[in-house]
Amino acid sequence: MKSPLLLSGLFVPVGMLACASLSGIASAADTSTAEMAVPHGTLTVDSDWVRIGMKSQLAWQIDYPAPVTKLVDIVPPEVIKPKKDLKMKVRLLGSWFQQAKSNNGHGNNADGVDSSNPGQGSGGPIGAIDLSNGLDDELKGLKVTYLPVEFLWSLDGAAWIPLYSGTQTSVNPSQALLETTVKDGSAINFAGRGWRDGAWLPLYNTAVSTPNLIILKNGDQVPSTVPALNVGTIASFLNPYMDSVNRTVKIGDRDLIILMELGQTNTSDSGFDLQDLVILVTFE
Repeated sequence: MKSPLLLSGLFVPVGMLACASLSGIASAADTSTAEMAVPHGTLTVDSDWVRIGMKSQLAWQIDYPAPVTKLVDIVPPEVIKPKKDLKMKVRLLGSWFQQAKSNNGHGNNADGVDSSNPGQGSGGPIGAIDLSNGLDDELKGLKVTYLPVEFLWSLDGAAWIPLYSGTQTSVNPSQALLETTVKDGSAINFAGRGWRDGAWLPLYNTAVSTPNLIILKNGDQVPSTVPALNVGTIASFLNPYMDSVNRTVKIGDRDLIILMELGQTNTSDSGFDLQDLVILVTFE
């Protein structure tokens, strides 16, 4: 998109070449949020030399980067297809795949009684006997264990290529997992899965329709299946990329954010929060 601006009445001294090139007119305000596309432009003058006292005509043209919808298509179910040759950068923002730690009979429960060893507890509805239907939730301190995840990508139907394997403790959102050039019309797919109880859970990917994965662009409404936005428990790494008041995505115009749920299939379950894997994809 081009926006010309004509300026007149500028006095240029003899010998001064009135021709300039502008770039980097704007940049991202906060590096903790998604990368923002940078406009570029040119400043030209109607003549190379201007005598003292004479007016010159300047033309300032700014080329604003096209939004992501002009660069790529999202083909159902969630396949990304570039409309031109583009540079693509992929970052892992965070992994919220976790499970509560078991207290192993130490009585660290919300009601003060350990359901696995009620004789050693105290409190509860009638003292040392726990009548809370096996409550063993460790709400005091909310101790959790981060579980391993795997993130992969595929180009044009080729085999899945791993980009990341690990837990939230080793995630570095400032480091790109992938920087490559993708061709016009190519098919880009991403996938993720979690490790639990000694085995890999199902692989959810953009080439198969599933509620466990969604791609959103800037300004999109966050689906109601992200209860964290409603109850105020959104993952800290996701918070800069979300408008929790309007429940909309807050990323750059050339970015896509991918939300994955790896541990639940019941969209009504409180644990179905689409925060187990969060990916940011930027096109340039």
